[in-house]
Amino acid sequence: MKHILIVDDDPHIGDMLEEALMREGYGVSRAFSGTEALLWLSSGRAPDLVLLDLMLPGLSGEEVLPRHRHERERGSGGQGGPAPWRSGGLCNETI
Repeated sequence: MKHILIVDDDPHIGDMLEEALMREGYGVSRAFSGTEALLWLSSGRAPDLVLLDLMLPGLSGEEVLPRHRHERERGSGGQGGPAPWRSGGLCNETI
């Protein structure tokens, strides 16, 4: 089963995305801040896709991507191969 990490502080948007993705057969995990997303990603789990909100409280979505990339390069940012990242903004990268 493909697994998707939803990173969004708006519970209504996250709930809608989670419900739609689960209905289509995807496994879903949630993070509500950039810091929580980095903790989730550094725990050794590797999603197949990350849906990342750019406007998050504290650590923004724009800050999460380069920090996670840096942690992966250091060897402390989780396991698995590259995962595509998609956001509501212009971010559309694979790391």
